[in-house]
Amino acid sequence: MDAKRQQLEEKLELQLMQAAHTAAELQALEQGDRVPHFDEIEMRDVHSMDGPIELTEPVAHCRRCRRSFFPSAKNAGV
Repeated sequence: MDAKRQQLEEKLELQLMQAAHTAAELQALEQGDRVPHFDEIEMRDVHSMDGPIELTEPVAHCRRCRRSFFPSAKNAGV
């Protein structure tokens, strides 16, 4: 059974690599020669095999200085 599992995992890895390559080719066709601006990249929807994914970004607000900021990942659990 281990040999069959390994064969299937290798097949899956190959197919995922092919899908990623095809997706990159499609994106290149859509973009043409231009490089998208950073804010354009930030506004793109993220899709998984199961459908769209909603990304959230933690925002903190300092009452003292009345500013919002985005905590770093290492401080997010604090």
